[in-house]
Amino acid sequence: GYSELFSFITWTSVGLMGAAATVAGQSLGAKKPDRVVEAVQAANEKLQVRVLGLATIAHDVPVELALATIDSLTVLGAFHASPAVKQALAERFVF
Repeated sequence: GYSELFSFITWTSVGLMGAAATVAGQSLGAKKPDRVVEAVQAANEKLQVRVLGLATIAHDVPVELALATIDSLTVLGAFHASPAVKQALAERFVF
């Protein structure tokens, strides 16, 4: 019935989010941030970024990509990004 279909969809979504998070973590550890974007986009999800220390978004990252990829951002430390990206993500900062 519908409850089984809902459960299947819910667990599939949770599985995709978990897979995207795993790929994101492994890719960041391997210093391949482009794979993070690919994994998040493939799972049709956005990142909830939490950083203790230094968070850097390269200055050549377009505002559109940052907005399409990052849902929320918590940084306990320093945050480096272009002024345009900082301004675009300002409302997504979580304190």
